[in-house]
Amino acid sequence: MKSLISKMAPLGSTNIHEGFMWGWRTLSPKSVFADGSAYASSSNSSNATTINKILILMTDGTNSWATNPYSPNGSMYFAAGYFQNANGTNANPRLPSANQNVSDTASSRNALDALTAQACTNAKAVNVSIYTIGFSIPSDPIDAAGQTLLKNCASSSNQFFIANTSDDLIAAFKQIQASIGALRLTQ
Repeated sequence: MKSLISKMAPLGSTNIHEGFMWGWRTLSPKSVFADGSAYASSSNSSNATTINKILILMTDGTNSWATNPYSPNGSMYFAAGYFQNANGTNANPRLPSANQNVSDTASSRNALDALTAQACTNAKAVNVSIYTIGFSIPSDPIDAAGQTLLKNCASSSNQFFIANTSDDLIAAFKQIQASIGALRLTQ
């Protein structure tokens, strides 16, 4: 078994946006889970003091959407569809307007980064507190674009972490735990 495990290698794409959105959906009172408490607001002061919605996003920091030269759509199927629509146009309405014409790895990353940034902004607008952890290893470090995405997604600069080792990852989660305080789950 250990021999088989040691032969395993990472493969595939990273869709930070989709992971973020599923995390947010679990907190939302309006989504598929619909069990979340109402969002806190300044006009709802009693709720604001008792309900804190916290999302922790851990990722390798690199959005990726694989090309596929054998597909007439130019890419692997992904949560945002294909690079091109079935009629051959590049405009993808699932992506931010400035990033709809995706045709290669670089433009797909820019589009997914923009989509992720938009989701972070929207979640923070309804008082979801976001912590981000970039897990970066020497053989696959998070580049500047990934670090910028995670820094900007976090609710504040002290809610952004880079973990280069498993010890760093544990330390980040402990620091998050300490900053959250006593956790109480509600329905």
